[in-house]
Amino acid sequence: MLFPLSKDFSSSSIFQRGGQHHEKPIHRSWSIDHTGSAERTKELHKLLTDQKPYAHHERLAIRRANEGKKADAERLSIFREDLREMHAKIDAEANERRQETFRSIRAHKNRGAASDSNLRQTLRDQAKDHQNFLGDMQERVWQMPPIWGGEPIRETKERIQARSETHKHVVQQTKDYKEMIKSLSDELADRGPQDWTAVPRTSNDTIIKHRKAAGIATLTQNKESYEAFLEGMEEREHVRILGERGEAKQRCRESDMRLASDKTKLMQSLNDTSVLKKAELDGIQDRVNARGNGDPQHSEFTGYATAGYHPVDKSSKRLRDHAAEAADRDADHAGSAAKLLCLSMPLNLRNRVVAANHPRNKASLMGTGIDSPMDWSEMNWTQRWALLSRHAPQSAVQKAQQKAGMNLQGLDLSASAGSVADQRTLSPRTLGLATP
Repeated sequence: MLFPLSKDFSSSSIFQRGGQHHEKPIHRSWSIDHTGSAERTKELHKLLTDQKPYAHHERLAIRRANEGKKADAERLSIFREDLREMHAKIDAEANERRQETFRSIRAHKNRGAASDSNLRQTLRDQAKDHQNFLGDMQERVWQMPPIWGGEPIRETKERIQARSETHKHVVQQTKDYKEMIKSLSDELADRGPQDWTAVPRTSNDTIIKHRKAAGIATLTQNKESYEAFLEGMEEREHVRILGERGEAKQRCRESDMRLASDKTKLMQSLNDTSVLKKAELDGIQDRVNARGNGDPQHSEFTGYATAGYHPVDKSSKRLRDHAAEAADRDADHAGSAAKLLCLSMPLNLRNRVVAANHPRNKASLMGTGIDSPMDWSEMNWTQRWALLSRHAPQSAVQKAQQKAGMNLQGLDLSASAGSVADQRTLSPRTLGLATP
């Protein structure tokens, strides 16, 4: 491919796009002439204010239209006159260029004819000189004795000198010709447009070469400017990073100082809190050591007590109530004991045991004596303790029993598993408590 194709490429204009051309003319924009519109508006308003009939309006419109036609005719005549002058000028220039072209063609033909005649004369002279050289050589050959007939005739000093001078002259002519061609090429390359008798059209290869050179120069300049911009941006970024790094180090030092101060305050507060807690624990330990024994099996058992609790003497009425409740066959002693045992077990441990062995799963009810699955909220305390004692660790069960001070050994859990409505007999005390 000789040259790249563009979007607006067409075969009809392929040989019309070489060289430097003028820019494409800008499209004309026509504007309507509003000269005298203000005067016509005043005239129309005057007719309206004077309440003239419609005929006056028509006459005014016809008069203004005729004036406009005359102005248009004058402008048209001026425009046509300008066109005639332009056409005459263009024709004169075209005729002059045509004559100049014809003159340049005739001069070119004359130069070509003269060059051809000179070339023919030069060729004739060279042929004649060659024939003379051959004739001279043939004559000398005929003058030589036969082969091995004796010593050949040696060239004279004059002939040797002439032959050497001729060779030097040819070499010098060759050098002069090359120098002349070089200087002529330099002159042709340096001449301007005014030196041309007929400016030839620049070839497409030359146009492409010039455009490539201009594009490469533009790209090189853009590259250098962009590299300078990047270097400046890198320098600014480096300065900014150094500034931010210095600020960050300053903030870090301030943070370390605040942290050291806060750490000192925290250690002081922790030390104070530790002293207070130690004093509080010592007080609690003293109160625990001073309380009575809370183990029912101990010889000095005075009742279930906690730290800081001092048992009081029970009245005779309360002792009678406790004895009556213990002797009541219908009282739910097992449920009360199961409730106390369930509450003696830590809440988080109960939640973990129930989550791992949900009472709705039949596999979780194996060994508990519960037949139907149910929710934790639907179970009574006896069923809950049965589930907890079955799946909870034995150490936790023993701690709950020790904390409650009782166990369910010897108690009938099946009697309390049902509802109160299933009981057939009630003690007088229970009936008295149930009576409103």
